[in-house]
Parts: sequence; structure tokens; C-alpha cells
Amino acid sequence: MAVTILFANRVLEIEDTEDLTIWVELFDMLYDFDVINENEYREGLNSGKFSEEISIVLDLKNSNEVGVKPNKTGPQSITFKKTDKQPPAKIQRESEPNSSRKPITFGKTQTIVEPPSVIKKPSVTPPTSRSNIPKIIVRNTGELYQMSLICSKSGIKWISTITSSQKPLNFARQKNSIKTQFVIHLLLDDSSSMYKNNAHTHLISAVSNFLEQRTSNEKFKIHSLNNGLFNKVATNPVGAKKILAKYKPGGWTNMCGAFSNLKVGKGDVLIFFSDGVSTDGNPSSIASKLKIKSNLRIISIGCGNHVDKVLMKGLASKISDYHHASKPSNLLEIFSNVSKSLVQRQTVAEVSTKSKKNVSIAKQISSSLFDASEPESTSVQKLGSNQGFSVIENFECHSCSNMKRVVCGSCGDNLCGGGIKNSELECPTCKVSCQIEISDSAIGRVGGVAGKKKS
Repeated sequence: MAVTILFANRVLEIEDTEDLTIWVELFDMLYDFDVINENEYREGLNSGKFSEEISIVLDLKNSNEVGVKPNKTGPQSITFKKTDKQPPAKIQRESEPNSSRKPITFGKTQTIVEPPSVIKKPSVTPPTSRSNIPKIIVRNTGELYQMSLICSKSGIKWISTITSSQKPLNFARQKNSIKTQFVIHLLLDDSSSMYKNNAHTHLISAVSNFLEQRTSNEKFKIHSLNNGLFNKVATNPVGAKKILAKYKPGGWTNMCGAFSNLKVGKGDVLIFFSDGVSTDGNPSSIASKLKIKSNLRIISIGCGNHVDKVLMKGLASKISDYHHASKPSNLLEIFSNVSKSLVQRQTVAEVSTKSKKNVSIAKQISSSLFDASEPESTSVQKLGSNQGFSVIENFECHSCSNMKRVVCGSCGDNLCGGGIKNSELECPTCKVSCQIEISDSAIGRVGGVAGKKKS
């Protein structure tokens, strides 16, 4: 059985314990061959687990911690092979005469603890000399780190304890450097009814605020139902605001004509606003063709009591993409929420074996429930909000056991992939939805199956 021992200052991985059954047998073997020192032997003895059966993980850092869950995947490292050679009649312990080692001491009183004269040795007989020791590979897997995560399925906070021989990456969230893969279309109702209750001024204010929240490299197309602003292209939010300044209500609610004249690209987003009922027919079939042909995402926003809610809901790509403002003054908040759902997420990804040499790699060795009252360990480094590793092997959510990892580009929280449904995931913290995809590179705090901002 493969075993991992978490000491205070390092992690020891053992490939196969063969016929050893309890921890004291393994620790005696490791100490006899100088694989562990007396301080580490003392850690095992003080844990009170020496008489227990050997298991996959022995966590001496958190031996009293409730909720620690070892990874199912066993590590590989150290092997003891059987040999035909017989051991000496008696293996010398530290307290015996002629020993060059210091005795093992425990506690503040420095009392010498002498092992009993007859020690039950493991059934696997160790070799009698150093030259005959079989191949022993000890992996000191580097520093220990803790990363805070949230289960996207249950919302439970948990801690991943990871180890790596590499330093964690330091990164900054570069909102303006993330390239937009789609054009944002704004189709605005400019019918005469927009003058009622100054709806047009509220709309201009809400759209202007929406544009101010966007990144400088995003592209826009501004449209209106009566062709006053149709297919006006802007290469950035500033240019889009200049086009918006020309918005002026007057005319009918020509939805079919507007949808027929739309020129959209693959994966573009359309934000459609209206306060009334279509005066030139039902545009649903036209919108459906655009969704299928161009993978167009439609976000619809209705306003007031006279809008056709059934139609607007049907035009939206999904239920959560329909928004309703009971009065024009609510448009500011709604457009702001829509902007959050379009945040360009940082992509995190499963890194192929070929590319692993170019990224930072860590390994999860245990997990536990988050406990705010628990004091921070001095032997484990807590990763900051701008630190992490490209790849974390053996990742597994403590709550739902999901092995996928994503990062929310809106709030930056680390999540598991347990809440993914139909290639989408909603962050339990900020409630922003994201699409999940595979990428060939990893950035940010996590690696694994990717989450990127919803387009």
C-alpha cells in the first residue's frame, strides 16, 4: 500500500509498505535506516497512532483536526523489498550501549524514553548492512501550502493542503488585457413611447453606465428599431457612447425589421431592450435562426406594463437572460447586472503532459473543512489571493469529491466543478454564471478543466 506521512516540516511518500501492518512497525523501519530523524519519530509517537493500522495518509500536522479527508489516489515513492538475509540477533536501539545516536527525548522534562528491550519487528526483514539495502526512494515533495476553495455544488468552504517543490506563481488580474472573443450588440427600442415617463433618458443613462463598466478593447454595434442607429460600429466603449448620444425616439416598434437587418458574428451577444409590443410581427423565428446559425446569445430587457413579456422571455437565450424593469428608473441596476454576466473570465485549464515542464505543478495531499476559529499553522504557508499553481495533481473537492477546478473571473474565488450543469457554472459567491471549456494553458490560482467568462 502506498502511504503519505505529513510531518511538521516535510511530506514523506512511501511507495509500498509491503507486509507492515501498524504505524510503529513502519516508523521503526524508517528510523533504523535513517529515513526519518528522531524529531519525526517523536511526532509519530506523540500522535498516539503508533498502535493503529497503517492507512493511506498519516497527518501529523493536523492529528487532532476534525474533518481531514485524505486523497483517494495514493502517492508513490519508497519501497521496502523482501530479502533472504536474516537480521542480527538484536537490533541496537538508541538507549543501548555503544550507540552513536542520541537518545530520543520527549517533552519539557527531557526524560529519556528507552524502547523496550524486545521490540516487535515487522514481518518484512530489513537487510543487515547498508550495502544490501534495496532501492529506497524518498520524495521530500517540498513546501506545504493551503488554498481556500468553495464547493460550487454545496457552497461549503474548504481547505486544500498541497505540496510543491516549486514556488507558487504570483499574478495580477488583468481585466483590460483579456481579449474579447465576441461583439456586443445593443438593439434599443426608439419608438415614440420611450418619451413616456422620461424612459429614454433613463435608458441612455443605464446604457452609458453599462459601457463604462466594459473593457477598453471590446467592440460594439449599436442598433435601433427605426434604423436611426443601425449597425453603427464602435471599436471601444468610448466610441459606443458617442454613437449612443445620437439616440432619439420617434417611430414604431419594428422588431421583425430590426432582427432581419442584424449583422452578427459567431458567438456575438445581443442585448435587446423594448418597452412595448412589436408592430411588424413576431420576430421569434428570425431570432431562432440567428441563435442556431451564429450561436448568438440574446439577452432581453423589458420595461413597464405594456411590454410583451411572453415574447421577450422567448427571445432570451435562457431564463436567466431575461430581465424586466417595472419602471424606467430600474434600468440602471439591470444593465449593470447584465454587464457583470459578461465579464471576460480568466481561463484556467487542464495542462497536457507535454506542456507541464513549462508550468508550476503542485499536488493535493489532504483536504479539510474551513474553520475560521482554527489558528493558522506555522508550518504551512497560506496562499494569497494572487498566488497559486498552474496544475494541482490529485485535486478533489472535500465536499462533493469533484476533481475539476475553476476560478470565477468576476470575484476571483477558487471553486470545484461540482456545480457544472450543461457546460455552465454559477459562482456561489457572486452568482455570476460562466461557461466551462478546455484550454491548453493555465493561469491564475487553479488548473484543471477550464472556466471562462460567459459570452
